[in-house]
Amino acid sequence: MGVGNGDFVHYGFKKDFCDKQGIEFDNEDTTENLMSTSSDTSDGDMLFRISGWLKTYRLSVNDWRQCPVTYPGENNAEHLLEEWENYNSIHGKIEFPDMIEGVVDQCVSVLREGKYGDSDIDNDRECLRSCMDDENLSPKAVRNHPAFIDEPVFYVDEAQDLTFLQWDWFLCQKLAAEKVFLGGDDDQCFPS
Repeated sequence: MGVGNGDFVHYGFKKDFCDKQGIEFDNEDTTENLMSTSSDTSDGDMLFRISGWLKTYRLSVNDWRQCPVTYPGENNAEHLLEEWENYNSIHGKIEFPDMIEGVVDQCVSVLREGKYGDSDIDNDRECLRSCMDDENLSPKAVRNHPAFIDEPVFYVDEAQDLTFLQWDWFLCQKLAAEKVFLGGDDDQCFPS
């Protein structure tokens, strides 16, 4: 993707955005716990948690009400989320989920161009699933593309912690591997 350190969103960039929007932001914690319910979180902190949650579930800004985090501010959350996306775009900034999304988009494009899977499916995840059943798709067919891993064996640890977006990335990379191993902790899983 040709990304350098200066391309990433950082604390100062978020603070600058919030100052321009007139909302409070005081989180210096770089872990950005998406589901923190601490009562001392500012409007800006919660806005960025919602934004991160939307990205990890591959949802649009207008789906923000589905997020388990409540936006406490008086300002229109949807408008602020759109402004945040525009602000990042104008300044050429990306966040970690944006990089994963970019790779998934590239992989799906390669698969569609190669006419793998069901071409009538618009949903990326369903397209990826249909590719798994495509007898014409071999791991070697996509392994030489830079968006896919170039290894015959693929191992994912802590699989129970993968987000929706990371799982889509996994589904892409799984197509390039001949063997896949998932490691997970059943004590950390919630059976459905």
